[in-house]
Amino acid sequence: MHFLQLFQSLFCMVLFTSLVAARDDGKGLRYGVKATIALTITVDQSGHGNFLKVQEAIDSIPPNNNNEKVQIPWDKPFINLEGESSKTTVIQWGDYGNAINSSTFSLFAENFVATNICFKQCSLNVTAGLLSGTTGYITAQGRNSLADNSGFVFAFCNVYGMGSAYLGRAYGEYSRVLFYKTSFSNIIVSEGWWAWDYAGREGNIAYSEVDCTGPGSDKSKRVKWEQNLNPMEVQLFIKTAKFIDQGRWLEKQPQH
Repeated sequence: MHFLQLFQSLFCMVLFTSLVAARDDGKGLRYGVKATIALTITVDQSGHGNFLKVQEAIDSIPPNNNNEKVQIPWDKPFINLEGESSKTTVIQWGDYGNAINSSTFSLFAENFVATNICFKQCSLNVTAGLLSGTTGYITAQGRNSLADNSGFVFAFCNVYGMGSAYLGRAYGEYSRVLFYKTSFSNIIVSEGWWAWDYAGREGNIAYSEVDCTGPGSDKSKRVKWEQNLNPMEVQLFIKTAKFIDQGRWLEKQPQH
């Protein structure tokens, strides 16, 4: 199995690492012990690296070895995307429309980590004007069942832009999203969330906001089915070891 690690400021280095492993998932991917750096790929927009764009660097990695849009497909797991600072390392685009095709960042692979990077979906700034006032969506999380342990957790974030947006649209009747101690600008619509095709079946949709601030954080007109988590439930989602590091896969990330 392989890891990839990326650093971006004025330039970006992709460190592609190899791993000897213990588990086979049936797709030729094996999981297990610590990794080592196998290849360094430099992304530099001034032309002094291997590639000009992050996506080009990711695309250069063979399948199963383990202003732009970035998409990480399912057969390129174990990527660690690390920026110099979330204030200076920004991945952004300005598309709108179909959520699958217009997203600035699309992730389909397992075991992905991003730190010190700001992902800006600029369509939040332009959707209202381009689509005659159509409201956008910050998330569209899909979960297959109550037993599915997936979900989106946004902790200590800033959400801003122009136009208007829902915090989330249910991409399945078990959709789960938590915003924790996040600052919202006034772009958030008062209802907050949309059940989409699951109106009347919101009982299993798990959408929550905890200790958020800013003009968009007023919950007085939020949908009635938004969940109110108790402190113990919140800790299950925001503690890395309990939610993100299920299976202890973070311990296997390479050190640098």
